Amino acid sequence: MAGMLSTFSLLYLNCIIFTTLLCLQKSMAQVPPTAILAPPPSPSQFSAPPTSSPPPLPPAPPAIALCNLTQIIRDAGRFSTFLQLLNETRALDKFQAQANRTDVGITVFVPTDDAFTLEPAATLLKNLTAEQKVPLAYFHALTKWFSLSELQNVNNMMISTFATYNDNTSGKKYSVNVTNFNGTLSMQTAWSNASITSTPYNAQPCSIYSVNQVLLSVDIFGMPPSAGGGSVNSTNSTAPRPSPPSPPSSGTAKTLYSAVAASIMVLICSFELLVF
Repeated sequence: MAGMLSTFSLLYLNCIIFTTLLCLQKSMAQVPPTAILAPPPSPSQFSAPPTSSPPPLPPAPPAIALCNLTQIIRDAGRFSTFLQLLNETRALDKFQAQANRTDVGITVFVPTDDAFTLEPAATLLKNLTAEQKVPLAYFHALTKWFSLSELQNVNNMMISTFATYNDNTSGKKYSVNVTNFNGTLSMQTAWSNASITSTPYNAQPCSIYSVNQVLLSVDIFGMPPSAGGGSVNSTNSTAPRPSPPSPPSSGTAKTLYSAVAASIMVLICSFELLVF
């Protein structure tokens, strides 16, 4: 009897195992293969959505090109006399160093070769000493870059020059009066009235303007003779004046007295004849 129960238990256990395996096989057949073999999600699937890239930065402004004053003045022509003055006084080195300071720059007024032959410059420059030539050269530059439009907005204004800040003589101003008359720009002093005739170079940091006269400073040459005594056309000029009428001479007075006396006698006689 006990052997029959063991055999029955073993058969019952086999039936349970067989039934379990059969159900497991059916459930696996219903699952798609991709669900079993699907890879794990990548970290990028859980990252934040991509944001738009920032706009590109604007291009940097181009660097300011340095200007070669020697080359500009030499290539422009007609300025060899002034270029010689700049080299003789070493003012060209000072001007170039100022031009290399691109934050401020320089403005140079360059007289033509013909300007040195005009009076009064031709006479005044003959006896100029080496010490006086230095401020003369400095007097032709400004310690700032002035474009042509900026100069045109300046009218009747005294402006300090390069000589103002580089001459060691105390009490001297070395200033020039900039005027604009009907579009003509002029640099005026008591000695000269130089007009800008052309612009060989005009780009930051330097401008070079051609002028038709040499700029002559009163701090170098003093005041011109006509400045203290009035102009040639004034009432203080040496032109002859009409002389006042001279008093009559003694002979003329006696003649007039005799004529008056004779006229009175004639009137008296005529009156007596009428009475008698």
